[in-house]
Amino acid sequence: MKTKLSILFRWLGQILALLLALVWGLFFLEHMAWFVEVDKPPLEIWLRQGVHFIMLIGLLLTLKHRLTGSLMAAGAAILFFSPFIPYQDGITYILITSLPAICFGLAFWLGRTAKKGRA
Repeated sequence: MKTKLSILFRWLGQILALLLALVWGLFFLEHMAWFVEVDKPPLEIWLRQGVHFIMLIGLLLTLKHRLTGSLMAAGAAILFFSPFIPYQDGITYILITSLPAICFGLAFWLGRTAKKGRA
């Protein structure tokens, strides 16, 4: 049994995932300037862009496969933003990027507790 609250959290997670994919996608395009300005970007830049791309794919994947997409987006966010943790921005960005996963988790939990309550 899905409760109204679990449906609300599922929709909130999907909306947040789309908005975050848009915002982080714009940053991804901005970071592509490294490949235009520098002949051969360092390996670190290639790896960071790859992880950033995986994060975007994960956010978009949540629309179809909530668990897989959430794990991909949250894992890539941890890898991508962890170098910024000493500057206190990293944890904030990791948490913001993980908001859809948190919403999907709450929706799942609320749906399960509603089933147990009715059984």
